[in-house]
Amino acid sequence: THHGLFDVSMMLNVPDTAIYSPATFAELKYAFNKCAEYNYTSVLRYPKAGDSKLISSIFSPDKDFCLDCVEHSDIVIVTYGRVTEEVLKAKALLKSKGYSVTVLKFLKLKPLDFKRIELLINSISPKLLCVVEEGMKTGGFGEYLLSNVKLNAKTEVIAIDETFVPHGTLQELYDFCSLSGAKICARILKCL
Repeated sequence: THHGLFDVSMMLNVPDTAIYSPATFAELKYAFNKCAEYNYTSVLRYPKAGDSKLISSIFSPDKDFCLDCVEHSDIVIVTYGRVTEEVLKAKALLKSKGYSVTVLKFLKLKPLDFKRIELLINSISPKLLCVVEEGMKTGGFGEYLLSNVKLNAKTEVIAIDETFVPHGTLQELYDFCSLSGAKICARILKCL
């Protein structure tokens, strides 16, 4: 669709496919070069609404996945793409309510080193791991990740249920899909 809501859930099932979802122009450049080097099918999503200085200031543009901080946390939020900016807003709101939060941002969605990811998340010892994605919940990245790792935490996927999303600005669409920072925070608090 014009929003790119179905691409991740469709392409995760294609064998030997590499999927990248950059959130910044620097990540886009890195992912483009990686796709060019890959010998099979590559999918390169691109960030809507321009560059994000906030995301660029926190996450490395040349890592397949990375954390915004390395510490034990009550909550780990896993995300990818431009919705990362809303996740960072949700983190600030959760911290103001006394929760410690780590954000694990993926640039490369497939293939993944699930064992490494599992060890990384379990070393943080969260009570809740929440995957936030700007795509379909059914068959999406959250379900893909959680079906391949064994975690010692409660898990939740915040994504778009099977629906078509109307036209609008990025902020209007995040609000419509309950993916704004405030709505992500409220949904995580409900999970806790």
